[in-house]
Amino acid sequence: MEGIPQEEKNYYAGEAYFFRAWFYYDKVQKYGDVPWINAPLNTDSEELYKARDKREVIMDSILNDIDRAIDYLPVKWSDKEGRVDQGVALALKSRMCLYEGTYRTYHGMSDSRKFLEACVDASEKLIALNRYDIYTTGNPEKDYATLFISEDLGDNEEIIFYRKYTTGILGHRLCGYLVQSGTGATRDFVEDFLCLENGKALPLQLTQRYQNDEYEPVGGLSAKKRVQRS
Repeated sequence: MEGIPQEEKNYYAGEAYFFRAWFYYDKVQKYGDVPWINAPLNTDSEELYKARDKREVIMDSILNDIDRAIDYLPVKWSDKEGRVDQGVALALKSRMCLYEGTYRTYHGMSDSRKFLEACVDASEKLIALNRYDIYTTGNPEKDYATLFISEDLGDNEEIIFYRKYTTGILGHRLCGYLVQSGTGATRDFVEDFLCLENGKALPLQLTQRYQNDEYEPVGGLSAKKRVQRS
């Protein structure tokens, strides 16, 4: 890579650190302890059979990776829509550290405060970039739905990172899946929202507006679990 400025090399290294941090964050959420690999592998590498490393080791390594990503990445790529930049890395760090900090708090583990403080720090730096804002056209009845049905989110100031679908190149069949399976919103999706009750925004588990899960036929198909909301 001779002739390439070091700053540009750092940009690409930052992307690599970002995606490794995200990869391991997903694995920790699913499995807890996992092997940490920090070197190139061959088919005969001993590391292919190494034992799991402790969760604490993995999360400290993830935190180191995402911090490097934030240091190396540009605040914004000048001509590359959809690339990972500093704002995206800060958002991921905020999410990862909030998850790990609360997990450690409720599971009696050490260093929970370190991750919660890192979450606050990343969130404040993300806000200070002054690049994002709640999408609004003055029509709250439609603006939120627009986030889910827009064909292009490139100019939406609320979006930090998204996957751009292009007909014939990259797509999904979520709508077809929902129609075939007869399902609607999942319980996990519904729990991401607060319910407004008596002027207070409350988690799903603390509100009387949630009517619990019920089984009933949907669209003539076999019984599916559906979330009922008032």
